[in-house]
Amino acid sequence: MIPETVTAHTFAPISAEASTCRLLDNWDKGLQLLAAKGFAQVSIRVLAACMGVSPGALYHHYPSKQHLLFGIVEEFYEELLAALKRVDPRTKEPVSAVILAHLDVYEDHRWHCCIAVCDCNCLTPDQLCDLARLKGRYQQRLGTF
Repeated sequence: MIPETVTAHTFAPISAEASTCRLLDNWDKGLQLLAAKGFAQVSIRVLAACMGVSPGALYHHYPSKQHLLFGIVEEFYEELLAALKRVDPRTKEPVSAVILAHLDVYEDHRWHCCIAVCDCNCLTPDQLCDLARLKGRYQQRLGTF
């Protein structure tokens, strides 16, 4: 659950390796915050505080807030593609198998889904083009069923 108010605070210096581990351990907290409040409403400083890392740790992995958003959306579509690749188009009920694969991805990546649906308008034009290519791969794979 997201705290009612998440505020930025000062962090004690920690190693880059420890920072990366903390970032990965608290990734879902950050995703939940972004999904609940909206990408545009959450600063990097507040997101970092929610995740227990410094803003610099986020900037170490993502050069900008839009790169972070693109990474989240890209991960969601890559997960959808991977799920579709695991479905055999020759199965007796391919449509049911595709639906179940999607439900599994939505269950495991619910925050990614919310962010992908609601916040793509915050991406840069170049990122939107990259996303369109990714969506095209996804739609092409769907067409095999």
